[in-house]
Amino acid sequence: MSGVIHLNESSFSEDLLQNHEKVLINFWAEWCGPCKFVNHILEELAQEENLIICLVNVDKNPKLMQKFQIETIPNVLLYSHGKLIEQVKKLDKLIMKEEIRKKILA
Repeated sequence: MSGVIHLNESSFSEDLLQNHEKVLINFWAEWCGPCKFVNHILEELAQEENLIICLVNVDKNPKLMQKFQIETIPNVLLYSHGKLIEQVKKLDKLIMKEEIRKKILA
């Protein structure tokens, strides 16, 4: 399974993290320019890799932001079978897709 899922507080399930090899969660907001750039890059990665991308709008889902202890955006978490294996905060908009891939999929 791969693709982009827009998560919210009612649709989030721990099973999503536990039952998949790679799940990437990006916390973002509509007003955040770098977040939109990162979302675009991640959507491309979802098509190229066996990866589930979950997008969480922090303005609409503050409980998920608290649950994952997110303080800044964009903030990307990569899980493998329920275990956090990488966190990338404040991605620079100049980072190319290959560098993002290397950081989050290594």
